[in-house]
Amino acid sequence: MAQLILPLVEFWGRPYNESMKAVVIETRPEVLAELKSILSEFKIDVVMWTDKGSSWANDFKAARPDFVFIDYMVSGRDGLKCLEMAIEMTNSPSYFFMHPFRGLRANDLEEKAFLIGADVVIQKPLNKNRLRTSITRLIRNNESNSRKTTLVLRE
Repeated sequence: MAQLILPLVEFWGRPYNESMKAVVIETRPEVLAELKSILSEFKIDVVMWTDKGSSWANDFKAARPDFVFIDYMVSGRDGLKCLEMAIEMTNSPSYFFMHPFRGLRANDLEEKAFLIGADVVIQKPLNKNRLRTSITRLIRNNESNSRKTTLVLRE
């Protein structure tokens, strides 16, 4: 079952000192810890984390996140399907799709993620500087109401 970690707050129209929110759908606690560390630099709180591929949907809609990080495989469930479900529920967050692949398999997975609606595709292990750059870019786009940008972060 998904864990709601912090009280939920509104993003649009929120005072500057209030944090943005992120949801992480990822099976590895060490990746969650790494993401939390980077996100805290931007005052982005992880309000929900789940390592279950099927039980997150109800809590996700209530969380109303600004950023969503989804692994390519969550407890045996296809991460692309999770991405598709999340986008169907709400398309306002910035979506990050994470995977560990290289070569043709990576290219195919990245193309599918972008076609579904991912804003950023991240290759694991996470490149912290590239992740920071993409978060900064997406925050600026949200602040200026610009159209979404797609990015691929690879080693």
